[in-house]
Amino acid sequence: MLLSACSGTAPTVSIELGALRDADAVDEQLPAALTFDDRMGSAVVAPLPQALEVETDTASREFLAGDVVYSPAEQSIIVFTRGGSAASDHSLVLLGRVTDGMGELSSCVHDCSVRVELH
Repeated sequence: MLLSACSGTAPTVSIELGALRDADAVDEQLPAALTFDDRMGSAVVAPLPQALEVETDTASREFLAGDVVYSPAEQSIIVFTRGGSAASDHSLVLLGRVTDGMGELSSCVHDCSVRVELH
């Protein structure tokens, strides 16, 4: 399953969802637009208007650049721009991985709005 995010003339960022049991439900729950902000140069974060209902058995603490996770505690989508360990007191649910456009997200600083298109 593939979802693409773009903003007007902004480049497309493609994210391949992993082997989630509820991947179709995640597709249905993601809003049409997301706005990312940089998190100390190691990730970009987009708050969601409502919590995603996902199984948390894919929780992890080690990530690679390009990994896409959901933080239930922060109610946010996070894309890691660098690999390493996540210093979070809460579970992070691995959703998938950026397959194209990582450079665009890595250069995001503040209010990087994207439109989400599901494929």
